[in-house]
Amino acid sequence: MNKIKKKLCIVTTHHWSKVMAGSPYECKVLIESLQKYQEYDIYFICNYTDPSYKADDHVIKVIPIKQHIQRFGDFVNSFQLLKTLREIKPDIIYQIEAGAYTGVCAFYAKRNDCNMVWRIQHDHDVSPPGWNLSNIPPFNFINNKLLDYGIANTNFVVAQSELQNDLISKYCARSADIIVPNFHPKPLEHIDKSDPIQVTWVANLKGWKRPELFIKLARDLSSFDNVRFIMCGKPQMKSFEKLKSEMDSTQNLTYQGSCSQDEVNELLAKSHIFVNTSLHEGFPHTYMQSWMRKVPVISLAVNPDGVFNNNDIGLYSSDSYDKLREQVKLLIEDTNLRNEMGKNAQKFAFENYSADVHVPRLLEMLEK
Repeated sequence: MNKIKKKLCIVTTHHWSKVMAGSPYECKVLIESLQKYQEYDIYFICNYTDPSYKADDHVIKVIPIKQHIQRFGDFVNSFQLLKTLREIKPDIIYQIEAGAYTGVCAFYAKRNDCNMVWRIQHDHDVSPPGWNLSNIPPFNFINNKLLDYGIANTNFVVAQSELQNDLISKYCARSADIIVPNFHPKPLEHIDKSDPIQVTWVANLKGWKRPELFIKLARDLSSFDNVRFIMCGKPQMKSFEKLKSEMDSTQNLTYQGSCSQDEVNELLAKSHIFVNTSLHEGFPHTYMQSWMRKVPVISLAVNPDGVFNNNDIGLYSSDSYDKLREQVKLLIEDTNLRNEMGKNAQKFAFENYSADVHVPRLLEMLEK
């Protein structure tokens, strides 16, 4: 007799076929990891997907967004989301990202004997500076209220870090039920650290990711003949044309455009140093991807839960560009230190950020 599968509904704005950023990629890893359990029929509700993408392990439900009303925030799509949930009748909702959808999912779950798990992605999801979900004050207020309702009424909250747990406790009057860092599958690529030395930057190009600082870094370290600077990411900023002109005029830098996850992983397998210049993050997937491929990370401003403090897996620049430049220079020149950090990083990542470790923990939460 066949066992009746539960319906698991993942809700977020982007499917990974459209944008391969942190949240969509974690959904991809989660869905692939859950297949071995054969416990769920999986649905994926989102606003954006590649229409040509065909999934055989989940059903994609798209809530289209009209561009002229996008500035009002997710609230305007709330009724369509609620309608879609009623059609699916999920047993479990796994909702990622903070916004009106958090409230809608909590509203549905509370009234339909459904278990809802909310996954915090960014630190600003649970701190007031991040509660700016629309350009228009009345709709901003509505979107914020729906988020507040969702945080208060979801069954379970999953944080990425102790810092996020502290923030939700301080600003949202509840604690995370479990802390599960981002996770990543172990690499399949051949890891090759031969010359030339590659210093790599990977992110969607947004203002708060500060890609211009990596371009400056490449220019400032152009005296090294054996070093190449590589940038990879989808343009998502109005000033991209100016930025692209700066990339093109920087001789030791190559911009590879938007890359698939497989392409990113292949790139990191051949990289020697990874640089993050973001103002803020949750816990970047690119850290784990790099560490698992023996790449030490140098982070300008993001040090979640003090991960760089004692583990010898990279360096933290305390938001000082001058310090970042000197740290990158150090790892370029000191091969032994760079290799030792790379080995430490891989061991650390396998022990702490493997999907094999954390998906079972999430599964326990989904089943409560």
